[in-house]
Amino acid sequence: MTEEEFKKLLEEKYKEWYTEETDDYGDSLHWQALLVIEEIYTDIFGQEEFNEFIKRREDEEERINSEILEKLKVLGDSIKPSDYENNDDYEREEQEKLGEELRWTLN
Repeated sequence: MTEEEFKKLLEEKYKEWYTEETDDYGDSLHWQALLVIEEIYTDIFGQEEFNEFIKRREDEEERINSEILEKLKVLGDSIKPSDYENNDDYEREEQEKLGEELRWTLN
């Protein structure tokens, strides 16, 4: 295995083990594995290289989140507003329906 392949393997494992799941103390459930991967990575490739990897990973997450937000915006723009301009119109119409039903019941 070449150094570059080993670096990719460490990066993949870091991404795989990095989760948003936390324990009762707010720590990652896999923090120990992440610390070991970070230690191996920095011992072989240096802290600066590891920091660049983390920056690339964060940039990728940000890019994905931006794409998701953009898709949600497009989806939100495609939703048509209700026939009722506001809740007052809806409530007034509902009261009119109830009034008609009540009149029919009393007659």
